[in-house]
Amino acid sequence: MIAYEVTVDVDEALVERYIAYMKQQHIPRILATACFAHAELDRATSTRFRQRYLAANLADLELYLERHAPALRADFAREFPAGTTLSREIWEEYGRWTAPGEA
Repeated sequence: MIAYEVTVDVDEALVERYIAYMKQQHIPRILATACFAHAELDRATSTRFRQRYLAANLADLELYLERHAPALRADFAREFPAGTTLSREIWEEYGRWTAPGEA
């Protein structure tokens, strides 16, 4: 699996609008590209969030980055022209373990 992670620091005044936008618009649009099998929205602090998208392989992620990301990033920038700071990382999974007795 390939994980594509976007970490976002959001101005406090924008947090509720940001969460609603991610849940109702942005994440569903990303999943609609069919480039990812899974998406998560996580919160570390009151203003720091992470989106994690899992692709089956690097080719699926590259397809997303080439064909879909520019328009989705532009839409995000229109919705939040200020008040957010983003960083992006790509992670390649090397293994996954399950605790004994867990499914």
